[in-house]
Amino acid sequence: MMFAHAALYVFYSLYLERLGYSKFSIGVMWTIGVVAEIVFFYFQGRLFARVPLGTILAGTFVLAAVRFGLTGYFPEALWLMAAVQVLHAATFAAHHSASLKRCSIGSRGRCRAGGRRCTRGISYGVGGTLGGLVMGWTWKVLAPAHTFGLAAAAAAAGAVCAAMSFRVGPSVPGAFRTIRPPRVRRWPATRSALAIRCRTGEPAPARRARRGRRCGNPPRSRADR
Repeated sequence: MMFAHAALYVFYSLYLERLGYSKFSIGVMWTIGVVAEIVFFYFQGRLFARVPLGTILAGTFVLAAVRFGLTGYFPEALWLMAAVQVLHAATFAAHHSASLKRCSIGSRGRCRAGGRRCTRGISYGVGGTLGGLVMGWTWKVLAPAHTFGLAAAAAAAGAVCAAMSFRVGPSVPGAFRTIRPPRVRRWPATRSALAIRCRTGEPAPARRARRGRRCGNPPRSRADR
């Protein structure tokens, strides 16, 4: 995914400026993507609770292919450029959360933390560097539009690899179906106190104090306790 996003991070502003977009318009495009990303991170829990992880991860690559394809070959429509920037919530935010969740499956403790660090290093380091080099060659030799076309092709290939990663090897729980956690019946810490309150209508400390006065024992203060 970071290989494909190299076209966005390195050449998007240059591409729009070459097409005649003003600096204000370019700034608005970036703002739309950032706002969409923040909104997704706020509501992502609901998505991951209802949609299988494999579907989310593969879907982010499909949406990335659509996004970069439209950006490269239909850049003249201002409304379309603004609309595809909303897909940044899927191509970056959803992919980021889904990939970290994918690395957490089947690992725990230090292995889980190491796997996440390795994933971030490979995707952002190796993938981003190679993407920048290849996209730069495409920008210079072929055409700026084909730079985003190559990014769309890389995202489409990533969708296939993401889907296969859940099907090859041992079965991964929650890959293409949702698994809801079992319900845990939680009892209150002071169940006896709650039962006394339900029977008598008064809190347990008040009942104990009334019993102490009836037996000749003065009620204890907080300092005595």
